[in-house]
Amino acid sequence: MSLFFDRMGFLAGLWREARWKASAGLVLAVITTLANIVLLAVSGWFITGMALAGAGGGAFNYFFPAALIRAAAIARAGGRYLERLVTHDATLRLIARLRPRLFAALAERPGRPASPDAALHGADLAGRLGGDLDAVQRLSLQGVLPVLVALIVVPIGITVCAHFLPQAALVLTAGMVVAGGLVPLVLARAGRRVGPPLVTARVALRVALVDLIGGQEELRACGALPRFQDRAREVEDRAVRLSKRAAWIESLGLAGLALLTQVTVWGMVLVAAGQVDGPILVLLAFLGLALFEPLGPLPEAFQRLGASFAALDRVRALAPASPDTKRRASPALPASPSASPSSSPSPSPSPSPARATAPAVRLDSVSVAGIEGGRPALREVSLELPPGGRLGVVGPSGAGKSTLVSLLAGTLAWDRGRVLVNERPVEGPHDPALHGLVALAPQAPLLLAGSVRRNLRLGAPEASDEALRAALETVVLSKWLAALPEGLDTPLGAAGRPVSGGEARRLSLARALLGAGPVLVLDEPGEGLDPALEARVLDQVLTAAGTAGRAVLLVTHRPHGLERMDKVACLDQGRVVDAGAPWDLARMPGPFRQFLEAAAL
Repeated sequence: MSLFFDRMGFLAGLWREARWKASAGLVLAVITTLANIVLLAVSGWFITGMALAGAGGGAFNYFFPAALIRAAAIARAGGRYLERLVTHDATLRLIARLRPRLFAALAERPGRPASPDAALHGADLAGRLGGDLDAVQRLSLQGVLPVLVALIVVPIGITVCAHFLPQAALVLTAGMVVAGGLVPLVLARAGRRVGPPLVTARVALRVALVDLIGGQEELRACGALPRFQDRAREVEDRAVRLSKRAAWIESLGLAGLALLTQVTVWGMVLVAAGQVDGPILVLLAFLGLALFEPLGPLPEAFQRLGASFAALDRVRALAPASPDTKRRASPALPASPSASPSSSPSPSPSPSPARATAPAVRLDSVSVAGIEGGRPALREVSLELPPGGRLGVVGPSGAGKSTLVSLLAGTLAWDRGRVLVNERPVEGPHDPALHGLVALAPQAPLLLAGSVRRNLRLGAPEASDEALRAALETVVLSKWLAALPEGLDTPLGAAGRPVSGGEARRLSLARALLGAGPVLVLDEPGEGLDPALEARVLDQVLTAAGTAGRAVLLVTHRPHGLERMDKVACLDQGRVVDAGAPWDLARMPGPFRQFLEAAAL
């Protein structure tokens, strides 16, 4: 019960700023509902009385009831319009104020997860800021407001009924208690078993779909795509099953309400028959029928109460407790000594045995078909990367550089030719010879929504903090690390510190340096960096790779770093159009020299 009052207190706190509009909306809703009851009851009495008076030749004053009917009709139409206008305007303004507060609350605590146990997944966060806020809006409009209207209107209707016939009022009261009390409680209990699991299932489905769609390339490369597809199907099936159960519960509630309406009205008619005249009998029947109208939204509202409260709790977990929270918040703690870099530069990561025995990689007349029968992505490409060697690959966009990287990374199959590792032919992209061969710094770096340490350890789970700092020193991120509030524990991504494109690229380079792959593939490593920083980063990365005995494949459309390559290959339309030592090629007319001249412009 205390949790219920906490939730209602939170909801009331949200409405405190719009309490006058909320009160006006409630008054208009009550007026509209009463006008509808008056319209239906008086119309039934009026038509019946006119018919009986006409049949018996008696007199009947129709001026007052006709005016009352017109007034009720106008009040119902105008009141409904104004009630919808006021309540929806207040609710939308409430959501418009709350959503920026949630964003601000997240922005003010980048070093702490937004949930008690873990950092939020981006899809979960989007769901809280979108669907959960909509659920809070529905809870106000379709849950709280109808209950308040019913609590005001139903006693008035029962009092009017008792004025004409107390026995009919007792029947009406019994029907109201069952329809407005017992049925909603049963639906709320049933919805409590379905609602929270349904919200959880929808969140899991959203997370599964985002992971599946956003990580298709990585999942395909790891052979995990079918497993993630099966997981998404399982979560979807669970969400569908729970949605069907919720729909059945709601349907049963609506059917029960309709049945109770008929039973109550007929009970009132049977009790009133013979005790009141015909027009009053019809008035009481229509009064009972109209009085069930404010109870109409209750089955849906109470069936969804469990899901609505679950959504409200998820919003409460993000929302600041009060406007004063910001003023009372403690300042961010300084970075702990363990999270800051040491005063003296750490050495580069020491080479592992896997790096010291880099294999020879050779492509022999390899061809890769184009998309939908178009121009081949690679045509008869022959290249060699000896142990510890350095090969640069240049060319315009669409020349085949990314295809070459995907082929070596084991994410793309070739159609003709051979790929050899230590002169042993590789059967395909899933051949064990390609597994762990490449440490890739991709053109589009991928960072997880987690700490700096977690992102760097993707390629080296056992790497020490000293090795992580040394890798960051190599890619010129030591000052960046020192400025982070929690050092290596600082979260990155949607729930943490934003990362620029250049920082993300250098983090990807550091992660590749820490990886165990004996072939270091650098795909456009200088993109997003100024020339001086690019030259410094490339120089230190190549030095670290050389110290570790690793082979390097540098894929770029800029000249920086090519002077340190043993060999350079120029690709154009999928073919190798020029290859050799960079200094020799630079002195002779040809594609590589044209590339250097174009880069110098």
